[in-house]
Amino acid sequence: MCSSDLFKEGLKKKIEAFVHEMEEYKLHYHTQDEIQKHHKEGISHVFPFLYPLNYDSLKFIKDQYVRETSQTGVYKRNVFFEVLAMAGTNPAAVLIQEMVLSNAFESDADAARYVTAVPFHIRKPSKQLVKLYENLVTSIDSFQSFTKMAVPLAFAHLVRRTCELATPHPFQAQENTNNKYAHLKRECEQEFLNPYVEEAFKRFNSFSLDQHEELDQHLMILYNLRWGKTLELLTPIVQGKTKHKDDYSVRTLAIFAISPMALANGMAKEVLLPVFMDRNENHEVRIAEIGRASCRERV
Repeated sequence: MCSSDLFKEGLKKKIEAFVHEMEEYKLHYHTQDEIQKHHKEGISHVFPFLYPLNYDSLKFIKDQYVRETSQTGVYKRNVFFEVLAMAGTNPAAVLIQEMVLSNAFESDADAARYVTAVPFHIRKPSKQLVKLYENLVTSIDSFQSFTKMAVPLAFAHLVRRTCELATPHPFQAQENTNNKYAHLKRECEQEFLNPYVEEAFKRFNSFSLDQHEELDQHLMILYNLRWGKTLELLTPIVQGKTKHKDDYSVRTLAIFAISPMALANGMAKEVLLPVFMDRNENHEVRIAEIGRASCRERV
């Protein structure tokens, strides 16, 4: 038996054991020791068997679980999808993308939840993975409501994490020892992230003032993109210099969208404080301004 088969069998056995424990003890725990035991030997024991598996192995296991019809089988399938979304590996992310694209999950809420989890857990994102997930954005009209809301936000989050987790090739010299990947992250933001920021901002500006849902969603997309030109493009909105000056909810969301970068660059007081100091400004906007301006800058 090859190593891949060993890990596949190990994964299935660990999921089976976990489901058995949940079925056995979900309604009652006998002693405090048993509670501690289940905490220590819970779902975390599944992951070591999941990490080494490639796409074909994961798909093979998924195809086995989706054919399960018994209650226990459904439990196993649900556990597999939960750990798949949290695995943080590229093969797991690819499989989830394909399942979302083909509407293979049982419910709209499940698809939205799993696609949202991917960028939170991904450990080595790549530009190729981002391009693959961009297919979800271009197919947005084929999804139901929850997934339709989740996909653009998850995609923006994945773009950002790709730059945040940028690492050098072995032959590249370190720019400095304190922040040895700084130049890679900066290049990624300029060349890779900024086009997505500009595209999202262009769509945001195309909406009329009464398209509240679309305006809010695109500000959340910009919040998830976070770096690059986000601060530059949204500062005029925050400061009430655009057509949105009387739309206080839009300006408040814009404050939250720019605050991470303003804090990181030491510009929070410069950008946010003048609005707070204006006594004629809207209360909601002023409260959001001072709340973010007083946050600690990112280390």
